[in-house]
Amino acid sequence: MQRMGPEDSAATARRAAEQGFHGIKIKCKLEDDVAQRLHAMHEAAPNLRIILDPKERFYSVEQALELARQIEAYDIVFEDPIPKDDYEDYRRLKEGTSVLVTLHLQNPQQVIKAVNMRAVDGINVAPSDWGFLDMAKIAEAAGLPVWQASNVDNGPFDVFRLHASAAAANCTLGSDLCGNFVHQHSLLTRPLVENGYAVVPDGPGLGVELDEEAVKKYAVR
Repeated sequence: MQRMGPEDSAATARRAAEQGFHGIKIKCKLEDDVAQRLHAMHEAAPNLRIILDPKERFYSVEQALELARQIEAYDIVFEDPIPKDDYEDYRRLKEGTSVLVTLHLQNPQQVIKAVNMRAVDGINVAPSDWGFLDMAKIAEAAGLPVWQASNVDNGPFDVFRLHASAAAANCTLGSDLCGNFVHQHSLLTRPLVENGYAVVPDGPGLGVELDEEAVKKYAVR
């Protein structure tokens, strides 16, 4: 699969900023000429926070630091930049750059270990059930911000994630609710995300209304 070059990346960043978003996340690897992509994106949308998720493919502390030195003047987050089997490497990386170094973690034991090792500046918390709140609470005790991961979910489940994020005081890094951007319909009567924000509904239950016609249309029998 061919990844975006600098020109396409800049156009995407500009479009996100024009739609009211304050952050954008990209998948990448070290061989993608990441620095040039980021220079172009920052020039197109200088106030946009950019999360880089290479899925450990910045490979080593030294290689990640070399990249960080080229881009740390920008508002950048590294998510899972290097292999996750050595939190001591993460601590070394965190201490060597002003770029925010974060981990995508799956359970409370991993959060406790990351906190004890002082390995990260923040955490992408994976579970979307009550486990999210448990893990966020552990991170809060250590003064670490979190955000909530999402999948390609339908509207009602995105609302569930939204309520959980609002219930965690330290969920201050921009969470992603990406399902509504790829589905034909969210199954909700009103869009969840408008002008770059998802506002927590305050009605009964989850606070949203199902579009019954859409539910019938997309039901699988």
